[in-house]
Amino acid sequence: MATLESPQILACAVCTQFVKYPGQLMPLLAALDRMPAVIALGSGDSELALRFMIVVLVRVSVPAW
Repeated sequence: MATLESPQILACAVCTQFVKYPGQLMPLLAALDRMPAVIALGSGDSELALRFMIVVLVRVSVPAW
């Protein structure tokens, strides 16, 4: 049986330190996105590789707060 306190309990369960600084997470995600770009470029799909590289550039350009 759901009560009014249930959403507050769920909100407290979210790790605020992880969500607090998303700019610090972006370089890590950019590094992880480079591998699919390299694989797409190696398989000859340059359009997909370009899309992955755009995502990498956007993530790198986000300032770390």
